[in-house]
Amino acid sequence: MDTPRARIASFLFVPALVLSAGALLCRADTMTVKELIAELAKSGAGEVKLLEAYPCDLEETRPDFLGGAVYVRVVVRHPHHPHVLDYVLQAGKPVYRLRVGEPELRRLREEVKFALGTPEAALRYAQWTLRLTEGPAYWPVASVGEVPYMPARAEETELAARIRKSKEALASKIEPASARAEGVDFVVRQTAVKGRDLVRYDIRVTAQGKLDVRMTTVATDVPVVYVAGD
Repeated sequence: MDTPRARIASFLFVPALVLSAGALLCRADTMTVKELIAELAKSGAGEVKLLEAYPCDLEETRPDFLGGAVYVRVVVRHPHHPHVLDYVLQAGKPVYRLRVGEPELRRLREEVKFALGTPEAALRYAQWTLRLTEGPAYWPVASVGEVPYMPARAEETELAARIRKSKEALASKIEPASARAEGVDFVVRQTAVKGRDLVRYDIRVTAQGKLDVRMTTVATDVPVVYVAGD
């Protein structure tokens, strides 16, 4: 349903998906949207018409864990619901589109040689993976101030009270993301809003990029802005 809050949700969550890699993100200097469309057209990709029909923002990263491959995220600025498309580029190979879900990530591990040598690299890789596997209603947080609570109008006193109560209850349960070495592996912890729940991910990461993800629900029915998947 296209409601004011639904539109707020769509545009609120997309920047989190684009910007959560922090300083790793930069404007793409090596590929334009036109060049990406041309490469995708060669393989008959179904999203070509979508990319041609609406304005697009293209961001490129070269994560240290991708073994030299380039990660490209495209935000298609559809007027009612932005679309986010993810790609991996390797020299001499077709453009590889990443779709949401763990099966797609397993397939990528067969194509790209991951190399994780430090807890910091494991943390960046785990956060990148969560953005790819958890869908558009995933919002990583490091403090209660980052929880995307619904905006309460002056007359919505009941909602405002719910938000105050939620902030008080969750403030001590949210911590910044962390990573540490444990034996030959790494252990990562990330708190996030997923849908309308506050969840905590405990992730064991190997140097080759394999993950064992365990999610714990910390709180349910949090009064947050909510965005459904495509």
